[in-house]
Amino acid sequence: MGRDRPGWFDVWFCGMQITMHEAPDQLLPLEADNVRHFGVTLAMDQLDRLIDRLDEEGVRWVSPVRTDDSGTDREQRKTKLSDPSGNVIELKAYVDPMAALEIPRTGSGPLGGIR
Repeated sequence: MGRDRPGWFDVWFCGMQITMHEAPDQLLPLEADNVRHFGVTLAMDQLDRLIDRLDEEGVRWVSPVRTDDSGTDREQRKTKLSDPSGNVIELKAYVDPMAALEIPRTGSGPLGGIR
């Protein structure tokens, strides 16, 4: 955790600073598939450990953990949870991000054509 002030606080999450504002009057309905959200992609083992840790803390999942396209190069595991003000965070992992996101395998770097 970073700074903590009345009405907001910072969290260091996966190398990013996220500022969480307490605004319960701005809550959005939580529809698991089409809710506005912020997404974080992790390695599969990191995601599994984080899910276990959050389960131990009693997190209420907006969308339960699921695996899509199991056994293929497009396999992905994902879930969504919300913070106290209703901001939704999607956590996911891909077996092969390039295949799952249909990115041509051109360019350089770990994700080729992703910029």
